[in-house]
Amino acid sequence: AAAAAAASPGASGAASSPTAEELLLPSLRLTIRLGSARLPDSGDARKTFLLALERLAERAHDVELLMLVVKTAGSWIVAPPGAPPNLQPKERASLLLKLGCVEAT
Repeated sequence: AAAAAAASPGASGAASSPTAEELLLPSLRLTIRLGSARLPDSGDARKTFLLALERLAERAHDVELLMLVVKTAGSWIVAPPGAPPNLQPKERASLLLKLGCVEAT
């Protein structure tokens, strides 16, 4: 029994520390929510924010994070032209292309 307790992490009763991913994901989700609300007013940061969303769509493996990216970008893609955040056709096409590359892993 002592060998089994020694072999399993956290079996000594001490709480294991959260991983970097567990710490960063909630912050990243909050950043997306806050940034998406400010996108129409962001000026130069707009392109950077859109590129970051595209990269997340390509590389993220967390389901909740991917769903947030898809929901956020999807609402922008289907918004009528001129409606906030007023994406340009090139921005819409780029987001749509990246979202089309999201696949289940």
